[in-house]
Amino acid sequence: MPEDHKKHLKPVVEEVVEEKEEDKAPVVESPVESVIEAPSEPAESEPVVEKESKKMNLKLVVVITLVSSLVAAFVSGGVYVYLSSVESAKPAPETATPSPEATANPEFTTTPEPEPVDLSKYSVRVLNGSGAIGAAGAGEDILVEAGFTVGATGNAANYNFKSTVIQAKADVPAETVSRAKEALEKADYKVEVGEALPSSSQYAIVVTMGPN
Repeated sequence: MPEDHKKHLKPVVEEVVEEKEEDKAPVVESPVESVIEAPSEPAESEPVVEKESKKMNLKLVVVITLVSSLVAAFVSGGVYVYLSSVESAKPAPETATPSPEATANPEFTTTPEPEPVDLSKYSVRVLNGSGAIGAAGAGEDILVEAGFTVGATGNAANYNFKSTVIQAKADVPAETVSRAKEALEKADYKVEVGEALPSSSQYAIVVTMGPN
């Protein structure tokens, strides 16, 4: 009896197992189909990538164009500034208008002072031509005070002189004669410059005193 029972149970178990295996078979096939269909989706994104790359290329071209324009503008401005500075640095052409310095201004011009004359190196003789007592001595004192050296005094050939006369050799500077004349005129004598003395004269200057 027990053996018959075991034999009866075995086929039942097999049937159950077979049923379970049949139930599992169709379940395994469904995920395989979903995996095969998945790769078809990325094909739709390719046109979007191409459009974005075209936009990036266009932006890059615009940026390069703007940068090139700015560089060209800076270079042109720098060249213009350089040329302007060179032109301004050039010296202005000289004009023919006379400068203020060339105009003589009498207020600021100075006459050169005459070189000092050594009056003592010219020998002087003083003569009395008026007949007044001490006339030759008075003339001597005036000339010595002015810087002359009087070598002799005496009387003139006559006493008809109406003014004091100064005579000098040709080699005596005019400045020396002028100094003698000024000294006598300061003493209220009327003075004239007479004819030149001969080169053989013993004295360089002869003064004949007239009336005072």
